[in-house]
Amino acid sequence: MSAKSESGITVEKTLHKKDAFVLAMAYTSQTKPILQETVQEGLREFNGKKLIRVSEDNGKTWTVTGEDNWEEKRGDRTAMRDAGNSHIDPNNGILIQFFSEMEYGPEGDYDYFGAGADGTPLQSRTGKIFYHFSKDEGKTWTPMKQLIQNGPDYDAVHWADGIYYEKNMGFFGELMRVTQLRDGTLIVPICFNLLGEDGKMIKLPDRFGEVIWPIEMCATFRGRWRDDLSDIDWEMSNHVTISENMSRALCEPAVAEMNDGTLMMIMRGSVSARQTLPGVKFFSISRDGGRTWGPAVPLTYPNGSFVHSPGSVPNLFRCSRNGKVYLIANILPEPCRMADPRYPLKIVEIDQKYFWAIPETETVIADRQEQHPKFVRFSNWQRIEDQVTGNPVIYMTDDIIDRLFEDVFPGGTFAPDAYRYEIKVPD
Repeated sequence: MSAKSESGITVEKTLHKKDAFVLAMAYTSQTKPILQETVQEGLREFNGKKLIRVSEDNGKTWTVTGEDNWEEKRGDRTAMRDAGNSHIDPNNGILIQFFSEMEYGPEGDYDYFGAGADGTPLQSRTGKIFYHFSKDEGKTWTPMKQLIQNGPDYDAVHWADGIYYEKNMGFFGELMRVTQLRDGTLIVPICFNLLGEDGKMIKLPDRFGEVIWPIEMCATFRGRWRDDLSDIDWEMSNHVTISENMSRALCEPAVAEMNDGTLMMIMRGSVSARQTLPGVKFFSISRDGGRTWGPAVPLTYPNGSFVHSPGSVPNLFRCSRNGKVYLIANILPEPCRMADPRYPLKIVEIDQKYFWAIPETETVIADRQEQHPKFVRFSNWQRIEDQVTGNPVIYMTDDIIDRLFEDVFPGGTFAPDAYRYEIKVPD
């Protein structure tokens, strides 16, 4: 199946794997089209495994090489890591893998604070980021290391400015991506919970003056290789947060470098039902390579109207095929609140001077069809750039809210299969 817009962008959809969800996808070689993925299979029965698969022919055929099931017992807690994300440094061919780790207690997997709740779930207090790298395309790896900000004030507990193990978390998830600048600097965007002077998470009131949710915000780490390529030194930016009554959180940031070297960071606005603004994406600008960021403001079109978007992940990236900067996100024709609906999913070009979305370039990647339930979600995809064509490619499963309940499969019409969407952009 393919779709085309007046912008000249064509979207080609093909089946990737039935009854599956792609958790991680990346190239492992700079010169050979070798892909590695972590895929969760068996979604319909909810009893599948997380498999690691490798393709040596750019995704045409796949071989299972293992399972992704890392966890570590720590007393009554269990540490678990996500499927991670990978980045190849093209300057030296080094493959880097990043993992976000969180600890879970006897209460299990819970992440809901709730209106007026004072509790802080264990995951939100124990999130750390780890990385290792390989100089032989993933055959051997350096020991795993925690990402820690440079300087005498930082260690495994106080591992970055404003982030403390057991008080709040820092997160660089499997849906996010490293951006490498022209000068070789690695930009790792993160999100984390804001702490007050009392060391507890800050909660801002909504427009009715009620305290609802802890505030989440974003920052970036600048990574520079040491001269002997033995490790990376990390420098953290200032914190990018929001004003009261705008949104409960900024998270899942994505960064792209413009033609003039300016950096743009687009962030998910995790909206509350009572916030003043409708659902929008926020963005911030850096003119010093990601050391400092300006205030977060809503993403708009040239006429000043909002780019309506629910609380869902954005991808912002510079396409090597044509040098244009694109955003992939759920972009809706009318205002919305909270995290739905997550359709349609679109790609749109970003103006590199004024940082607005260019409406005539909006192209639908996926949209709700007759067989889909009301709350189908086109989100949580994996994005790569095809090494052969230079086109952006996403791997995505049509997902829905509360999949565990049988009534969301009306007549058995919904099949959660993973698809490959190649977005063919103009030269």
